[in-house]
Amino acid sequence: MTTARKSMVDGRRSTAKCGRDPETAAEWQEAVDAARFFLLPDSAIQYGLVTGPKVDADRCQGLLDRGRALGFSPAGDEELLKRFLTPAAIDPRPSTVDSGRSA
Repeated sequence: MTTARKSMVDGRRSTAKCGRDPETAAEWQEAVDAARFFLLPDSAIQYGLVTGPKVDADRCQGLLDRGRALGFSPAGDEELLKRFLTPAAIDPRPSTVDSGRSA
């Protein structure tokens, strides 16, 4: 499968400007969860509460809509916040915290 191939879902071509569309059930679940998570800060940006990276809200909403049509639902907001905002999610490098032992 080439990256140039357009993914088909519900008989429609992907409207993604970049990236690829999910193909497996696991990828769809992850995409739906991530789309919902990134719509949370987008709401704060729209109200002027936060300035920062731009969220592609149309892409997120499109993934949510198509994922729901395929039977996928995003996790709850609390679960998403825990999953995406844990220290490991923010910085996946191994911890370098000093254990208190001397060398």
